[in-house]
Amino acid sequence: MPVVVGPFVGRDRELRELLAAPGITLLGGDAGVGKTRLLRELAAATTDRVLIGHCLDLGESSAPYLPWSEMWGRLHQAAPDLVDELVARRPLLGSLLPGYDAADAGQADAGPGVLYDAVHASLETLAAQGPITVMVEDLHWADRSTRDLLTVLFTRQFEGPVRFVASYRADDLHRRHPLRRILGEWGRLPGVERMILEPLRDDDIHHLATGLRPAITTEQVDMVLERSGGNPFFVEELLAVDRANCTGVPEDLADLLLVRVDALSDDARTVVRAVSAAGRSVTHARLATVVPLSQTALEEALAALVDHNLLEARGTDSYTFRHALLAEAVYDDLLPGERVRWHAAYVEALSSSSELGAAADLAHHAQAAGQLDVAAAAAVRAGDEAMRAVGPADAARLYEDALSIFARHPDVAPPVPLTQIAARTSTALLAAGDPYRAAQTAREALAVPGLAAHDYADLVIGLVSAAIPTGDPLDPTVELRHAIRLLEPEGPTARAAQLHALLGRWCFFIDDFDTALVELTAARRLAQELELPAVLLDVDTTSARIVDLHGESAAALGQLQDVAESARRAAEPDPEVRALHQVARVYTRQGRHRKAQQAFEVALQRSIETRHELALFGMDARVASAYWAVQTGDWARAEQLLAAPQLRKAPYATYQLRAVAATLAMARGEHERALQIALELRPQWSKDVFLAVHAGSALIDVLGALARPDEMLRSLDEVNEIFRATWNAPLIDARIRLSGIAIGHLATAADQEYAADVARLADATDEVAARSRALDDLGPESVAWVTRVQAGVARFAWGGTGEPPAELITVLRTDVRQFDKLEIPLEAARARTHLARALGASSETGAAKEARVVASDAQRAMHDLGVRTVAAPVESHPTLTAREREVLQLVAQGRTNGQIARELFISVKTASVHVSNIVAKLGVTNRTEAAMAASAQGLLPAAAPTDATTP
Repeated sequence: MPVVVGPFVGRDRELRELLAAPGITLLGGDAGVGKTRLLRELAAATTDRVLIGHCLDLGESSAPYLPWSEMWGRLHQAAPDLVDELVARRPLLGSLLPGYDAADAGQADAGPGVLYDAVHASLETLAAQGPITVMVEDLHWADRSTRDLLTVLFTRQFEGPVRFVASYRADDLHRRHPLRRILGEWGRLPGVERMILEPLRDDDIHHLATGLRPAITTEQVDMVLERSGGNPFFVEELLAVDRANCTGVPEDLADLLLVRVDALSDDARTVVRAVSAAGRSVTHARLATVVPLSQTALEEALAALVDHNLLEARGTDSYTFRHALLAEAVYDDLLPGERVRWHAAYVEALSSSSELGAAADLAHHAQAAGQLDVAAAAAVRAGDEAMRAVGPADAARLYEDALSIFARHPDVAPPVPLTQIAARTSTALLAAGDPYRAAQTAREALAVPGLAAHDYADLVIGLVSAAIPTGDPLDPTVELRHAIRLLEPEGPTARAAQLHALLGRWCFFIDDFDTALVELTAARRLAQELELPAVLLDVDTTSARIVDLHGESAAALGQLQDVAESARRAAEPDPEVRALHQVARVYTRQGRHRKAQQAFEVALQRSIETRHELALFGMDARVASAYWAVQTGDWARAEQLLAAPQLRKAPYATYQLRAVAATLAMARGEHERALQIALELRPQWSKDVFLAVHAGSALIDVLGALARPDEMLRSLDEVNEIFRATWNAPLIDARIRLSGIAIGHLATAADQEYAADVARLADATDEVAARSRALDDLGPESVAWVTRVQAGVARFAWGGTGEPPAELITVLRTDVRQFDKLEIPLEAARARTHLARALGASSETGAAKEARVVASDAQRAMHDLGVRTVAAPVESHPTLTAREREVLQLVAQGRTNGQIARELFISVKTASVHVSNIVAKLGVTNRTEAAMAASAQGLLPAAAPTDATTP
């Protein structure tokens, strides 16, 4: 098995406490939880002399004082003269060293107390030379002599700086274990502290898993999280053995886990096998029904399993495995026939049960026992129970299990029509945060001929509800109108009201406001007639957004706040969160991005308070809040919002949050991380317009920053093609921003080979902007990015050499103002960087001084934000040589290494070396940042008048 060493995660607090602890720390925790790794990190971090000894599992054959022999033996190897001096003072100390003969030393009759005195005195001697830390590992295997010696040392005081850290496996301490009693005694001694290592948190396991396997997928991380139980050793074993899918228990690990089972009595083994077939936990009553033991024998077996830390008692009537992997290992050890028998026994026990959750258990056991008709019916019933209990993710899984049985076994009769099960599945998937599969499930079911009107309507409602938030490119107008017509013979119905409301929302989504108002009016009439408050609130929200897009934003904000308040009073959480979410959308459209971010936070908080965080508008509120926290410069808050482990099983939110994480990484200058995330998301672009825009822009930006212009342009073309082919939106406003990013990088590189690409992207921007202006739909942010495109084109034309045109400086000033007004500090700082560079090359009076001020402002903003490539203050830099200053001036003018070489009559290689030295001395990562730092710190001479070709 390969040796895997993962990153040290999740134990920083414990390490700090151990470093600060002055006395005795008893460090407990389950096997594999990280005790040894923590002690290893402590030994590396402390300045103390460290003495380490291990107890070994040698049973009755263990030699006395084994860890002490190791400890003094190691010290003797490292400092033989020191140990020889200690033995000379205390001869019996030599009994802990190899080859020592107590008789030769005249100590044959000495009692243990003499040895205890010798060890204590020797530690005092060592402490007189400097602090020492004594580490004893695996005390659960300690021999009696070692435990007695530790008791003496813990009881006695030390005058010098001596501290102890002793570790033990908490899960090995059954009731009769000798260490169990003595730990209680030690814990009552002065100066003794106990520290228990708990399993790692989910985010720490995520960090560990991605550190061990950087390419691991989100689904694989979730599987590792669930199966490892927060145990880092289990994580490492799972990832070391199974590189493909993180399934199965590694053979060596299974053997290790099963050793403790093999030592049990026959009855205890029977019970633990029955529990493994139940799942990870089971009630006492159910276990008593399926296990062929008397009540007394069952209770004795359970007591043994709890005592040996294989099972834990939960509440007053349940038992669960301490580790999920132990449950798996025991279950995998069952023979096939034995598994079927256990599952059949559980089916019999559950068939007449009406307990909450019994239907889900029955579905599981019936399927494992081959009783598929029972399994399918129970799965549908359990899915209905889960939806009533607000457990949509569980409901979706159960419904899908049932659909899978019906698909594979046509002879199994469904308890209700399959289309109804499909509609319930779509609704559950949507509520669980997976609109992609919700839409797919509904769309597949709609293809079945001869659907009943109600079933067709329910499927269309599920389809459209899932399609709108993801920007699904397939227009559902035909299906919506057909569903409405099918319901007309029934007269006014709640389904018809929902369909009209959804059609109105869809028409709003595609900018067909006239049709939207007609459909919303029909929905409002039905909702009022049938007293459907949720539908009415939904209609009012969509209507308010139409008011906003007609230029009456203040009125729209007031209407949306009224809707949110009404929804709160009516206890309708979905409409309330949607209304609050749309308040933020209004602010976004106005370009008031800090207000938008705050409004998204309000919507998110209400979704959490109402347990609707996994509903679409709750998830989108988190994503949008995180995105605008990045854009407005609150990166700490963005990180908090991105750390949402409860959303890891919601692909919609997970993918979008990853796109925001790529944006944040790029903003910080973490290019490799941004590139990794953006490439990971690339296959998902066609699923969701948000992913295409934001993961796509992060990839374009990072490729440009890494000076890979051809890949950058190919990626831009790929995103634009997805806009055209998938969403039929070749002129989407997002293209302006993407073109602005790409042209900006091409302008910085100033390679005229890409002149045609710059012109092509500029023309495309003009086309998109003209269409949006014609529709009166070019928002403030898009206006700013049009200016960024114009500035990039002007910078590219200038090329960084010679006198910058006045028009360039004018458009760069506009670029700065617009992003300042939009409250997007990083883009404003980037605009200032380009302005400072142009001013630094200008011969206008005062331009050089202004360049230094503007560049300093840009650098300060980037430093405050946390951009990791900002140079340190000039005072900390080594002095640049005269030649390096000449080269730096040419770098700031945008010259290539070849141009620098020709101008200074040096070789290209020498020019390259000078540039590398300058970058290193300024503490930056590339020549563009070097130019910015030089301008900000006054390292460049004032510009002189130039002609078109000579600097």
